[in-house]
Amino acid sequence: SPAAPSAASAPAAVEPGLTVGEALRNPRFLFMAVAFFCVSGAITGALVSLVPLLVSYGYAPVRAAELAGVVGLAVIAGRLLVGYLVDRVWAPAVGAVFLGLPVAALAALASGDVGPYLSMGAFILIGLAVGAEVDLNAFLTSRYFGLRSFGRLYAIQYMAIGAGAAAAGPLFGHVYDITGSYAMALWGAAALLLAFGPSLLVLGR
Repeated sequence: SPAAPSAASAPAAVEPGLTVGEALRNPRFLFMAVAFFCVSGAITGALVSLVPLLVSYGYAPVRAAELAGVVGLAVIAGRLLVGYLVDRVWAPAVGAVFLGLPVAALAALASGDVGPYLSMGAFILIGLAVGAEVDLNAFLTSRYFGLRSFGRLYAIQYMAIGAGAAAAGPLFGHVYDITGSYAMALWGAAALLLAFGPSLLVLGR
C-alpha cells in the first residue's frame, strides 16, 4: 500500500477567521478602526499636551514634568489590568470602562482649576487608557475576526491607531495657537472618548 504522507507534506490547517477582504467588508471591523482612530487621537493628543498644559496654568516646567511622570506607571498598570480582565470579563465592557474614565479627567483639566492632586489623578486615568488601547484592540481583533489573517488585520487596526495618534498632537497645538488655551481641544477629546469608548459595547458577542 502507498506510504502515508509525512507530517511535513500534509496541508497546513487553516485557522478559523476572516480573510482581509472579508474583514474590510465587515461593519464591525470598520467600526473598530474608526473608533480606535478617534480614541487614540483623543488620548494621545491629551498625553503629549500634559506638561505644556500645566505650564500654561502656571506650573513650573520641572514640577509639571514631575506630575506627568505618573503616566508611565499608569500605562504599565493599564496593560496589566486589561490583560488580566479581558480573560475574565467581556472585553468590550472592559474597553468601555478604561476608555471612558478619561472623560472625567479631560473635563477636569479643561476647567483650568487644577491642583496637583487633581492633575495627578487625571494623569493616572489617561495613562490607564493609553496602556489599555493597543492591547485591547489586539484582543478584540483576534476574538471577533479570528486568527486566519490576524497579522494583517491587526496591522490595519494598528495603522488606524497610529494615524489617530499622529494627527492629534499637531491638532492640539494648532488649537492652542488659535485660542491661547488647550481647553477646546480637551473638550473635543472628551467628546470623542464619550462617543467611541462606551460604543465598543455595540460590537456584541
